Amino acid sequence: MDNSNPDNPSLIQSRQNPKIKFLAGLRKKRDRDRHGCFLVEGGKELVNFLAAKRPLEELFHCPKFTMGKDQPLLEKAQASGTQIIELSPHAFEKCSNRENPDGWLGLAKSWHLPLDDVVFSDMPLLLVLEGTEKPGNLGAILRTANAAGVDAVICNDLMVDLFNPNVIRASRGLLFPMQVAVAEAGNTVDFLKQQGIRTAATVCGDGEPIWSRDLSGPMALVLGNESIGLSEFWQEQADIRVSIPIQGLADSLNLSSATAICIYEILRQNSTSP
Repeated sequence: MDNSNPDNPSLIQSRQNPKIKFLAGLRKKRDRDRHGCFLVEGGKELVNFLAAKRPLEELFHCPKFTMGKDQPLLEKAQASGTQIIELSPHAFEKCSNRENPDGWLGLAKSWHLPLDDVVFSDMPLLLVLEGTEKPGNLGAILRTANAAGVDAVICNDLMVDLFNPNVIRASRGLLFPMQVAVAEAGNTVDFLKQQGIRTAATVCGDGEPIWSRDLSGPMALVLGNESIGLSEFWQEQADIRVSIPIQGLADSLNLSSATAICIYEILRQNSTSP
């Protein structure tokens, strides 16, 4: 390791250090795919990562930015045997994806969850996202899904990298405890039918008001791309079509907002059904 401080072998000061260059490269999808790993930035995100019992390869911290906070995080990482490396402010800033970093950065291996490995609760509730392209939306949806107790999120034709730093940040690290699978639409339809899970396609304008349909029982909510909505394939394959009535001048809702409204309507119906 190319450290410039021989008195502290766990300290990296140079921005030209090979490790720093490697970490900085992981901000790009190309490098994440090539190396099969990604960065977890932020104290809260790392807490949720470790709480999900995901293995952390290395933990990097910068005392100037952490300012003595999140000491329990350091202790948890040490207890799990994770290698801990201190970075100088300049070295940390080169790796960070944030304007005001909090001084915590983790290195983890990426993973893939096959559909057949998804585990269901007694009353399954799933999200199917088709063509999601904005990392902020995907992250916010994952955060809502976790809060609502959604069993799994299945992504069809995903247009954003699941391990994009902005997905992780917008989800507050709640991507990590969630079951998130990436699959073909046709395979998803077959899988849900085999599991006896009904599907509700969300459409703009020509669906029935979401609160007028019976959404109780095992259910998968299907939402489309931010710009073009849900494909004809899913609209034809879904068991029902629902919409969120709009009273004002808006022609649609933000994807993450629409998802939250629909998920909690399903929860409301299940809480009041026999």
